[in-house]
Formats: sequence, C-alpha cells, structure tokens
Amino acid sequence: MSPKIWNHSVWIPITNPKTLKEEFDRILTLATFNVLHFTEHHFEPEGWTALWLLGESHLAIHTFPEHCTSYVELSSCMMDKYVVFLEWLEKLPENLEKGPMVNLNLPLDYRERLRLLQGDWKPK
Repeated sequence: MSPKIWNHSVWIPITNPKTLKEEFDRILTLATFNVLHFTEHHFEPEGWTALWLLGESHLAIHTFPEHCTSYVELSSCMMDKYVVFLEWLEKLPENLEKGPMVNLNLPLDYRERLRLLQGDWKPK
C-alpha cells in the first residue's frame, strides 16, 4: 500500500481567533482526530495563525481580518476522519450564521472527490 495524504483548503468568512479555536477544536473532536499539540500566534495590529499538530497530520488556519476572511487547510492520512471533518466543516457557516465558504480544491463536492479517490466516481 502506498502512502496517501488528503488535503482540503478553504476560505471562510470568520476571523475571530476565539471562535475559530472553539469551532475547530469541536470539529476535530467530532472527526476523532488525535490532537498532539496546538500552537498559535497573534499578530499586531491584527491577524492570527494557528496550527493543530494531529496524530494524522495537521490543521492550519491563517486569518486576514483586513479582508474579513481566513484560510483553513487540513492535511490528513486518514480518509475516514478527513471525510467526517469535511462534513462538519460544511455545516460551520450555518452554525455561525455566516456566508458560504469558497472551496479551493477540485470543482467537485467532497463526496464526489471521495468517490473519485475510491475509483467509484463517474461524471454526470
């Protein structure tokens, strides 16, 4: 079996560090990721970068408050946890009453990407 890493990048309209930390701690827990370490840096006059070191890879968030957006990137070697993370991430704007997220990956729904990775995807 060859090694695989699943990556997901997205811009979200949330920049509050406290909210981001709480929500992503919750999503990582729901996806059953093993958080080994968390570190963060607050920039002056504004901005925040955070990194969760996971037993299954990492999650990084970089805020751009001056543009009202944050960049989120997850890398994972565990496809099952990755998919659960994406399911909860998809619900994040609803939970926070925010706007839609902009996906930077393939122009496919994550379920279609999963089927593609598993060899079950067929174009519509």
